[in-house]
Amino acid sequence: MAIGPCTENGPVFTCPKGQDTVTAFLERQCGPTPEDCGCTLVEECSKPQGLACYTQWKADKQAVDCFWSQQYDNNYKRWKCYDDLKKSRQ
Repeated sequence: MAIGPCTENGPVFTCPKGQDTVTAFLERQCGPTPEDCGCTLVEECSKPQGLACYTQWKADKQAVDCFWSQQYDNNYKRWKCYDDLKKSRQ
């Protein structure tokens, strides 16, 4: 599942209502992380790159806000926010 900027090899989760919970997350009915929707991260089934991306993103409130805030209501705005944030930290 693609989460925030982690579009390739995203981490693996198990969710209480399976696809219904995933759909709720993707439709922004709960979040900003799958855990906020009741899902559990399955580290041993996740690829290291996807797990590292997700862990880093989740720990950065500003990065999470880029993908969750109503201010960034489409993918262009979300990715611009995230890219600008990364550039400002270099």
